[in-house]
Amino acid sequence: MTSIIPNDGSVTSIEMYAFYGCSGLTSITIPDSVTEIGNCAFEDCSGLESVTIGSGVTSIEMYAFKDCSGLNSVTIGNNVTTIGYGAFYNCSGLTNITIPDSVTSIGGGAFKYCSGLESVTIGSGVTSIGDGAFEGCSGLKAVYYKGTPQKWREIAINSNNYYSLANATRYYFSETEPSEEQWTEGENWWHYDDVTGEIVIWEKDA
Repeated sequence: MTSIIPNDGSVTSIEMYAFYGCSGLTSITIPDSVTEIGNCAFEDCSGLESVTIGSGVTSIEMYAFKDCSGLNSVTIGNNVTTIGYGAFYNCSGLTNITIPDSVTSIGGGAFKYCSGLESVTIGSGVTSIGDGAFEGCSGLKAVYYKGTPQKWREIAINSNNYYSLANATRYYFSETEPSEEQWTEGENWWHYDDVTGEIVIWEKDA
């Protein structure tokens, strides 16, 4: 079942527990008129596979998608500034997630126990990563950061993240081929392919 939220501007928020435990829900598109996704709004929607969050949403609240174990595709709108505590807690089916530049805060436990998560792209606007935000992400292999090594060091990264984040290979963003100075500053760099938009790793010339 696909949930159809009216796209006529009549819905401005998804209330707390609005779709709690709707195991038959498979996909959801949240229109641009919605500005907030409330606490536990989609918690335990175990059949939910795909979520598209519109550009009107500024906040994904606590446990909004907790225990959505079948979730494998999430598109976060470019005006979201806060990903709340445990927002995607135990979404074990997620393999990758892109956090847009608009996000400044990733709450504690936001992606905790997302054991299938292999890569995460973190926007340059992030200034804080809460306690245990990526704890238990045992499959995390790559972190693609849309900023420089210096900006990464300025992020307030709270405890219980170090194991998963430190063990993943971290790549920094460079739109053009990295200079010698950049290679000295950081070992790994990435960019978007001009045609496909996919992530491409820069290779250092021998």
